[in-house]
Amino acid sequence: MKKIFIVLIFAIAFISCEDVIDFKLKNVEPQIVIEAKLFDKITPATVILSKTTDFFGEPEFITISGADVSISDDLGNKIILPETESGVYSQLFFGTVGRTYTLNVTIENTTFSGTAKMLEPLKIDSLTYQYSEFSFPMQEEGYQVKSYLSNKSEIKDYGQFVFYLNSQKSLTFYLFDDTYVNGNQMDYLFYDKFLSLNDTVAVQMLTCDRGVYDYLYTLSSITGESMPNQGTPYNPVTNLNYGALGYFGVYSTDTKIRIIK
Repeated sequence: MKKIFIVLIFAIAFISCEDVIDFKLKNVEPQIVIEAKLFDKITPATVILSKTTDFFGEPEFITISGADVSISDDLGNKIILPETESGVYSQLFFGTVGRTYTLNVTIENTTFSGTAKMLEPLKIDSLTYQYSEFSFPMQEEGYQVKSYLSNKSEIKDYGQFVFYLNSQKSLTFYLFDDTYVNGNQMDYLFYDKFLSLNDTVAVQMLTCDRGVYDYLYTLSSITGESMPNQGTPYNPVTNLNYGALGYFGVYSTDTKIRIIK
């Protein structure tokens, strides 16, 4: 009986020593988010302005209206992007390969800016496909697509493949860095999509400079896909100043289309 009494004393002492840990998360001020893209053809120059939301706040997409948005090049040419809808600024304007572009966004007397160069586009030589019986969990076997491209040895190339299946854009990041294939032909397998007969595939190569690539690389390492206004352990590397989130993406493009037959 005495032993039981001693055990009970230790149990009560252990319970009484437990501390309740209360994590106090601080409210933070909303931050400016700038998503700006300039292409060499087809897609208009577009800038989307928004603010982050607080952890404890209602999940919502807060747009920024009334900003002054412009893009200029290293020759002194300048284009104004009007606000076409709430928080979206767009103009049918295309960049020129070899030019360096600067984005300026003025919000409440603060001007955020970023600079990027439009490089010579990497060309997709061809798209091929083959049937694969290997499949991932929850995904049936089918056709897989592979792209082939070659690059010049004297130029450091960076880019992003964008994969479309029947006009639907894949959220998977396919990034390209020619560190280990500089000057050689390479192939790139789009592993997350298994296709069926008569599917239409489009692959777009977006060539960018190192600053844009660094943003895309760190974004993909955090999220695996682009998810606006989501919390992350750290913010992606950006080519914007004054603490703005997001980036100014300048891209030259090349696209190939195949139908699975």
